[in-house]
Amino acid sequence: MHSFLVSFIDQSPAPHHDGLKRNIRPSGIIERILGLVPVEIRGSSDSPCILSPDESTWAKDYLFLASTFLGIEMDLFIHDFLTYIVTDLIFNKPYVSAIITYAMHLMRTNLRKFFGSRNLAKKSFLDERFLAR
Repeated sequence: MHSFLVSFIDQSPAPHHDGLKRNIRPSGIIERILGLVPVEIRGSSDSPCILSPDESTWAKDYLFLASTFLGIEMDLFIHDFLTYIVTDLIFNKPYVSAIITYAMHLMRTNLRKFFGSRNLAKKSFLDERFLAR
């Protein structure tokens, strides 16, 4: 195990473990804007391992923070948009609609945080007090 870890870290794996070599390179502009995977690994089963550093930009914070809802962010955006439209049709006041939409977003985030930490504590056999929030 020690020799495997040393060879993995040093980037000198055995010839039959060439798949363990990794490339670290920054993502291209288009990949960052559209959230695409690197060109080298699209549609390839024997693609290289490419790691990109997680960088913040003017438009958003670090990407790992976007994994809160596990990839359904676009669906949640559509839900927020429809919530705003329906409440605007009902109340005909954009400020009230924005406040209700924001309240729905906060409620959804807090519910996910509560049930997510409870589920993690149950599955990892740790008390919820030991989990970082």
